Amino acid sequence: MTNKKINKTVTFVSVTTIALGSLGLYSSSVLRNATPLKADEINTEVLEETLPTSEIAQSMVDGSLASETSESAVMSESEDSSEEVIESTEEVATSESASEGNTSQNENSSSLFNTDTIQYSVEGTTLVITGGVLEHLIDGVGAYFAGKIDMSSITEINITGEVTFIDAGANAFFRDFTNVTSISGLEKVDVSQCTMLRGVFVNMKSLLSIDLSSWDVSNVTNTNSLFSGCNSLTELDLSAWKVNNIRSSRSMFGSMTSLEKLDLSGWETENLIDMSGMFVGMSKITELNINHFDVSKVASVSQEYDPQTAGGGMATAFRGMSSLKALDLSNWKTPSLKRADGLFQNMDSLEYLDISGFDMTNITNQTGMFDLNQETLVLKKIVLGEDFSFKDSSVAGESGFSSLVPPTELKLWGRQNQQTMKFDSIPKTAEQLESEYNGQTLSGTWTWLDYYGIYLKEETMYINQEPLWDPKVHLERVTDEYGNISDWDTEDVQYSHDIDFSKTGKYEILYSTEHFESSTYLNLISKIININFVNEENQVIGEQEKFEGGVGEEYQFKAKSIDDYILASVEGEASGVLTEETQDVTFKYIKLDDALELKQEVFNTDNTSLDGKTANKEDTLNYKVTIRLNDLIDLDHYTLNNLIVSEVIDPSLEDITNLKMMNLEGDEVEIELDSDNKLITYNDVAGLSREWVITYNGKISRTAETGAEIKEVADITLELDSNLLDSASTIIGKSNEVVTIVEASPLSLVKAPLSINYGNSNKISSSTQKYEYQEVSDDNRIIINDGRGVDTGWSLYGKMEKELTNGSSILESALSYKGQTLDTVNGALIYNQEKTENSNDVVIEINKEDLLLTVLPGQARIGDYEGTIIWSLMDTPANEIN
Repeated sequence: MTNKKINKTVTFVSVTTIALGSLGLYSSSVLRNATPLKADEINTEVLEETLPTSEIAQSMVDGSLASETSESAVMSESEDSSEEVIESTEEVATSESASEGNTSQNENSSSLFNTDTIQYSVEGTTLVITGGVLEHLIDGVGAYFAGKIDMSSITEINITGEVTFIDAGANAFFRDFTNVTSISGLEKVDVSQCTMLRGVFVNMKSLLSIDLSSWDVSNVTNTNSLFSGCNSLTELDLSAWKVNNIRSSRSMFGSMTSLEKLDLSGWETENLIDMSGMFVGMSKITELNINHFDVSKVASVSQEYDPQTAGGGMATAFRGMSSLKALDLSNWKTPSLKRADGLFQNMDSLEYLDISGFDMTNITNQTGMFDLNQETLVLKKIVLGEDFSFKDSSVAGESGFSSLVPPTELKLWGRQNQQTMKFDSIPKTAEQLESEYNGQTLSGTWTWLDYYGIYLKEETMYINQEPLWDPKVHLERVTDEYGNISDWDTEDVQYSHDIDFSKTGKYEILYSTEHFESSTYLNLISKIININFVNEENQVIGEQEKFEGGVGEEYQFKAKSIDDYILASVEGEASGVLTEETQDVTFKYIKLDDALELKQEVFNTDNTSLDGKTANKEDTLNYKVTIRLNDLIDLDHYTLNNLIVSEVIDPSLEDITNLKMMNLEGDEVEIELDSDNKLITYNDVAGLSREWVITYNGKISRTAETGAEIKEVADITLELDSNLLDSASTIIGKSNEVVTIVEASPLSLVKAPLSINYGNSNKISSSTQKYEYQEVSDDNRIIINDGRGVDTGWSLYGKMEKELTNGSSILESALSYKGQTLDTVNGALIYNQEKTENSNDVVIEINKEDLLLTVLPGQARIGDYEGTIIWSLMDTPANEIN
């Protein structure tokens, strides 16, 4: 007798129920714990998997929060604001920076504030202020955040909740955030209870934009250094501010070197006392409309009003505004003004200045008031009023007034506006005026002129522009022997020339009047267009070409085909009609290898990348191929001639579904799947787009080899036509290869017969009867798949869960397989796999002659018999013991 030693670990279980009908024997199958089905069926179902017990290693990664601390960095304004006022005046030159004890003050800042409930946090490089109230009655403290956070690491400030500043609470609040580029949420800041906005944004060198239009500054009296050192700001709108209570605005806009426009047209300044250095160093401002300012109280600040530093007035108010050409201050009345030192110093572009309303009665300091750069002097006209005066000739000299007119180069001519000024026939220089000034004859408009008889300009034009030429364009001015502009009519000027406007050359033009005769030249040139060929770094990659033609001539330039490059864009007009404004044309290229961006991706159903990772057999893999033309390529210059896509499906994939190709505009492009050759292809003109995306799904075959690498890669060819090129541009690319590794899959009972029928009617016999089954539902195969890898084994058993019974009678040990009884204890060994060699399905056919039903004499009774077969799949091979 052969005994079976059966491994106790069950991998899969299938059950079958057997039944014997009235006056006959038949079988049917039902699911375990289910209601029995009709008596002519045997149902088999794979039950839940029970894997061998194994230890599961679990690990937990604990997260921790690390608080960032930084050393206090309290900065003075010596870098930017120390130049906001003239250095020789101690009162005005005092910096807005904190005192030497500033660091210790910050470390014990609670003693400086009546209320401080400011809430903030640092998220990466962003300072988030969630709200709070800051009431500060002590002026002059340093940067609020110094010593609290690493201010140099902050690049953005975000205010998310309501912030209220009271009295001097806003002073230096954002000071010294030198790397912050933007502040959002300033509309949530309430400054309506502030009396000071001193140095709020000092030294924010990188700040690009700021919106303070919602701020109510009606109670503010001090805006000293408010924006000082914000030298990256290009726009600032304060036109709606109500500033009628401001008394001191010293260095308010100091060193804002990038600001080009400042609208203060709505400001009312009747209480302004100190505006020293207010606009100092605003080197890009070209227009400043502040003639409406009320400066009648501007004097010098008293010690009682500003304990930090006394002094100011108008000292250095406009110093260093080197781009401002005209300044009209004719409405300014200055009865209280004491200091005007450095007022217009270094205004290197100033051509016109009107200070006719200035009252210099109480002036005490005019040092450097007109200190302009003689080497770049462009001042042509200055208007002075009857109340303008120099204290004495030495003060006049110190003011820099004499430097305005170097007597060896320029002459002075006066036209009186308010009172008669008598001069000798010899023109007066500024030095003579100072030496002869008696305090009564200075008012008037003073114009500095070059001293010439007739002055002509040489001009240059393009050929074929004769209708645009006017001989008057060469006339600059004519002066009499005293340097005064002559009163003659330019219509009396005679001129002659021999100019051929269709040819290039230098042509002389003779001018003459009754008193003067002179000549100049007209240069006629061709319009030359340089045609350049450069890469994206503007490095030359092709020899420059030149086009020379006349204005009005049509042109069309072509790009070159350059090896390893593709045309990306064009700077300038490549075709058109030549005008004076036609610029050079530059064809820009990028490397051909960079023209196409190809990306292959693979994900599971949870959209997690499976590139370089493992997946189970019969898992669905989602693939995505992105085809994108480099953003530097200007598609307006191209049309699509052809697009070829090819992707071979890996042999381990099956059931390719949901194949789709979409362009960036959302249009679907028809793409084909060759199932026989497992190939995705497209070869057609789809219409040019910046991007196409191909997606499809594939399932890993159950029979895929464990450890196999599923590889997918796409090949792309793009052919582009352009009217700027004589030949098509072909781009060939290959995507990255994605690899997914087939993971070892569990041993599984894939299927078993759904039902087995031994006949609908069988007679009871007095002799032993053997029956073969007559029908099998869903064929007679049992399929096993072992994806655990090679060198593994398994065994399949069949046994009766319950014997055939009609409810009162039992057919014991009636079923057998190849002579082995399917009892309820050990059952029969159906199949034994000693060693798995691959991942292919193992198919076991349950033949009629192998699965027999044996009925002994006197054993059967009338009635319906049924029973259940359990198919048990073990994860090790059977070990026979004799």
